[in-house]
Amino acid sequence: MAGIKNILSGMNKLRLSNIYAATSRQNEFLRVIISENGLQLSHIDDEHIKQKIEIEIAQKSTIFEYLHKFPLLPLDIIISSSTMSCRSISLNNLRKKDMEMLARNILSGKNGLINLVCYEKKFSYIAGTSTLCNMKLAPTLARVLRELLDIGNPIRTTITSPLWIVRSYLQTYPIETSKFAAQIFAVNASLNKEIIVLHNEQYVFYKKGITQGFNEKAEIDDAIKFLNQTFNIDINNVAIYRFNDATFDTFTKSVDADMMLISQTENYSAVNKVVNLNFVAKSVCLGLLLCLSINSISNVIEIFNYNNRINKIQKMTTSVGTDIVNEIALWKNLNNYIFLKPLNIKSKLTEKFKTMRKKIQNISIKIDKKTKQPIFSAIYEND
Repeated sequence: MAGIKNILSGMNKLRLSNIYAATSRQNEFLRVIISENGLQLSHIDDEHIKQKIEIEIAQKSTIFEYLHKFPLLPLDIIISSSTMSCRSISLNNLRKKDMEMLARNILSGKNGLINLVCYEKKFSYIAGTSTLCNMKLAPTLARVLRELLDIGNPIRTTITSPLWIVRSYLQTYPIETSKFAAQIFAVNASLNKEIIVLHNEQYVFYKKGITQGFNEKAEIDDAIKFLNQTFNIDINNVAIYRFNDATFDTFTKSVDADMMLISQTENYSAVNKVVNLNFVAKSVCLGLLLCLSINSISNVIEIFNYNNRINKIQKMTTSVGTDIVNEIALWKNLNNYIFLKPLNIKSKLTEKFKTMRKKIQNISIKIDKKTKQPIFSAIYEND
């Protein structure tokens, strides 16, 4: 029993160290792109590519040997497949369980034509859109993906190539977001030949071409025809972005997106529970911003309330006569006086002189300033 406890304790310490490494070394991470055309590893440190390896799938051991040298570095995994379909789906008061059920229904409804569904992780699926991709991942790529997930590095994001390419570009050039009604991303890189089409920021078309014989111009023309036939878009409102390996080398930041992996044959529950650190940071900032906004709104409301009260008092003051207003200072000074019950002079006289046998000629009364009590002085007839 003690041995089991020691093993579990060691595993927890290793996991904590991995999480600490992932949070403390955000500027240094590893990225692996898996594709039928090969594998690519980039070691990125402080937004510069420190090492880049591109090999065929049969030589995958080269990449795994490199990963074993840096077991604490966060790992980004990008999945690319020629069988992939990618689109945006509209959300309407969905829950996380609803999204998972939708993905599983897509899997079962394709009768084995696909074996992996990936959809964008979101804080809430109530409104907006979510990017969903499905594919028939080749057995060789499925094994590589499994080995990458099991290697031990903290997984920061697992994402499909269309979402990674678009997010990376728009993170680098945010001014391009929503700048055009439609956007065509044409990729002509060594590993991937892809056409990604967005309409109103939603993925509407995706195609991965064959490396040999990929005609970029013809593929772009087909994408424009699709947009024109489907959405009747003016060509002047379509932006075309061309990417190659040099462009990908400029993507040296981890994207602020992550995807859930759903499969009927593989269990990806562990990687699906990985929390994207960028997403958590943005959620915390959003929560703080929301709290500050609520507090600011509350303060503004309170200020308006005070202003209304001040205006009411000013109106009341102007409606009161000047003689009363001039006596305000006098009324404020009333707190300096001690209010007493009215003096009963007759009873005080009786009490003071009830034992007196002489005949009184005159009595004078004086009020003591401190005690507020009467002081009597008498003049008698025989004096």
